[in-house]
Amino acid sequence: MKLQIIRPFYFLFRNDSEMKGRYQMIVATDLTHATEKMNELYGPIWTAGYSAKEWSMQRALVRRERLKPLAPAVAIRKKQVASVVG
Repeated sequence: MKLQIIRPFYFLFRNDSEMKGRYQMIVATDLTHATEKMNELYGPIWTAGYSAKEWSMQRALVRRERLKPLAPAVAIRKKQVASVVG
């Protein structure tokens, strides 16, 4: 069994349903993985995903608008995600 290190990416999701203007950040390996995690945690209400490059711009927007995330960000610390490959 081999352990493979996968570098995570930061994704920012915007909730365009009931709570307009709410943002949530999540760490995942790709956008599909991030979307699956968000849907599992919060339901299929998060419609847009932003990559790490766009995160700083979006974070500035959130700070300027003084928006608070719907829930505490999931795994926001920068760390490596290990996955076991057979």
